[in-house]
Amino acid sequence: MNNKIIYSLIKNFFKQESVLLEKFSLSIDDNFIKTVECIDKCNGKIIFLGMGKSGLIARKISSTFSSIGIPSFFINPAEARHGDLGSITKNDLCVFFSNSGNTQEIVEIFPTVKNVIKAQTIAIIGNKNSYLAKNANLFIDLNLNKEDDYLGIVPTLSTAMMLAIGDAISIAMMHIRNLKREDFAKSHPGGILGKKLTFKIEDIMEQNQIPFVKLNSSISEVIHVISAYRKGAVIIKDRNNHLIGIITDGDLRRAIEKFKEKIFT
Repeated sequence: MNNKIIYSLIKNFFKQESVLLEKFSLSIDDNFIKTVECIDKCNGKIIFLGMGKSGLIARKISSTFSSIGIPSFFINPAEARHGDLGSITKNDLCVFFSNSGNTQEIVEIFPTVKNVIKAQTIAIIGNKNSYLAKNANLFIDLNLNKEDDYLGIVPTLSTAMMLAIGDAISIAMMHIRNLKREDFAKSHPGGILGKKLTFKIEDIMEQNQIPFVKLNSSISEVIHVISAYRKGAVIIKDRNNHLIGIITDGDLRRAIEKFKEKIFT
């Protein structure tokens, strides 16, 4: 395929997605606001459900909720039919992701979730006339006519919209809960992100084997200590063992270059 055609296809997709997101931002209604309020008032867990590509988006949003301190997990509707519904209680809020709004695995468990367990239900769907739109306590419509592939059936724009909506709700919840960096760090102790938020000097500082010399030590002693400990520097203490400075091997090189042999006399 010609590279120009590929470039045009990719550019057109991003254009379509940006237009759709802009269109959706202008059509946000009370259901979106009520969804955020419902999540904020929930005394239980926020449970996300979805099948296929929609399920992958639901899993991602659930992970985001957990990372900002909102108890959440994902349930595969197919597995829910075989025992996983026991994870849901009446205090929980179930958020269903389904572009068609008629996903069979979801339709089969929905009556139990709503009428037997009596959990609150929210649907993120692309069909206002669907089963979920008619039966969920609240629903958010993707306001999408078709997908962006040339067949108009591969989940592309619908999953992008679901992801954007889920992230928007997450950001709204962060503001409502007044989430601070310190709060975020509690859920991220590992990895580069965790280190940026939680890592302190004391975590890597060596308490033992710290090289130091007295204030009246000779340059020869300083060189000997730096070489012996292989730290590249030495701490200087006064007669009361208070830290008053530091000498690095770089400092020594510059001093020798400047003062030559005088530095050793």
